Amino acid sequence: MGCVPIFPMEGISVVVHPANPVSGLSREQIRGIYAGKIVDWREVGDSPKKDSRRQGY
Repeated sequence: MGCVPIFPMEGISVVVHPANPVSGLSREQIRGIYAGKIVDWREVGDSPKKDSRRQGY
């Protein structure tokens, strides 16, 4: 029998509040959010508001 390499895999789930108007995020946008490069919901398609900065990160 030959040796079969096993590669670990992991996943990530992104869950948001149902009232969030952003309907979808690309992988690149999610990377930007977690890397701190995207700091405002308007950068991913939300409409301008008085204060649209993400909270809770």
